[in-house]
Amino acid sequence: MNDDKKKELIAGVYTRSSEGYGDIGYFPIYGERLVELVGVTAGAFVLDVACGRGAVLFPAAERVGANGRVNGIDISPGMVKETTSEIARRGVVNASAVVMDAEALEFHDGYFDFVLCAFSLQFFTDPVKALSEARRVLKPGGTLGLATWGKDDPKWAWWDALIVESGWPGMRTQTFDSGEAVMAVLGEAGFDGAETTVEESDFVYPTRGAWWAKSWSLSARAALERLEEKELEELRETVSERLDDMEESDGWHEIHEVIYTVSKKSDA
Repeated sequence: MNDDKKKELIAGVYTRSSEGYGDIGYFPIYGERLVELVGVTAGAFVLDVACGRGAVLFPAAERVGANGRVNGIDISPGMVKETTSEIARRGVVNASAVVMDAEALEFHDGYFDFVLCAFSLQFFTDPVKALSEARRVLKPGGTLGLATWGKDDPKWAWWDALIVESGWPGMRTQTFDSGEAVMAVLGEAGFDGAETTVEESDFVYPTRGAWWAKSWSLSARAALERLEEKELEELRETVSERLDDMEESDGWHEIHEVIYTVSKKSDA
């Protein structure tokens, strides 16, 4: 699959999942944590790359205040539409979202104090180019903040295997599930150094519906959409049996490991 086709696939999958994507409970938690760890300041200009439904954008907008600005970009028109509507619904006047490719940012050099990107680096067709663009639009001394997924919870490995068998179209370019992997790609993009913080949390899906809604709202949707009705029903039956075995008193637990990385652009 060439780069243009991959971008078209990603934009389409996430446009179709954009409405339900906002209901995934853990993204706002981790988005707010990224903003906190990066230290977004009042009056700052912030770029949220691959803003999705605003898990980073909204806490950043609250932090920068009336004298700051948050620009969100996403390759998915559906995500931008939903986030723009949410911005209006909340009455947020210092943030906006537009459709834009992270690998070809339409901003002047040295425009932003902070560039943030959560859980999207693995989908860029050229992560080094995307990070190089982030570095270009940062002011000297500006800060890049990334959130990437760490190691997967092994008790859910069966789900990943089912998705691969179901026709996973390979949307991920690569994984960045270690501090070393993130550091390496940052170095290629011209960042001199970085600090990583690895945090683990136990997220609970209270109902089967919540788990299924999450699964249809993430990249696995690309595989699920390829299944015929009979195949999808068979998959549901297999999943139901697995979920029966994993159910706890309060629902279904998944351990999330998140790697937060903060890097400064050199003053030179």
